[in-house]
Amino acid sequence: MAQIFFTMKIKSKKFILVLAIGFFLCQKIYSQCGVTQLFPFNFGISRLEALTEIGRNNSLAPKDELNHLSSARWEKLPYLKDSFLMSQYHCKILKNDCLLTEDASIRLGFVNDKLFDMIIYLTFLPDQMDMCLKNYDLITQELKKHYNFTSEPFIQDGEQLGMSMTFTPYDASKTKIVEISIGYSVHYNYREGIGITNEVHSYGMSISFLNMNYSPFDSRGWMN
Repeated sequence: MAQIFFTMKIKSKKFILVLAIGFFLCQKIYSQCGVTQLFPFNFGISRLEALTEIGRNNSLAPKDELNHLSSARWEKLPYLKDSFLMSQYHCKILKNDCLLTEDASIRLGFVNDKLFDMIIYLTFLPDQMDMCLKNYDLITQELKKHYNFTSEPFIQDGEQLGMSMTFTPYDASKTKIVEISIGYSVHYNYREGIGITNEVHSYGMSISFLNMNYSPFDSRGWMN
């Protein structure tokens, strides 16, 4: 009997140890989920350089169904003397330990062939609200350690549909904006003849990273 109790005690200790190691590894992974881990590209690279990196990265794949609908275009803003060339490129994120969904993608924004804007889009199923909130909390908690931040509710037609936070560097410029924005919201189903129902279609989350230092834009206005 004593031997059985001793064996059970050993197994119990091993089980607790496995749980502790798993918790430690999970915390370690998410404690490393800063901007470098979320966004695998450097600002200022050209679209060709981005395509080269995507081709070498097994964690990314082109979203051809969106890329063949996107084209470069010349634009103009009143406060800028010269026109500028805008372009985009879309990728599916196949693997990223910081993102708790299999439905993730990233959109790269270029101006005059320089990367200045990146947006990650995440989609969660109707029964995955807990995963959406967990992802939001884990990433915002990590970013809070390194940036100033503000938070506000996302309200549409008088109803709160989600939350968002904006992070800025401690030494942020007031003209050349550098900021990270993250938010989540609920999306309801729409039915013909009824309109928007109470039935949840999905939960969405976006994480954007804007750096105007690699663009002609400033706080007077920009395009993406």
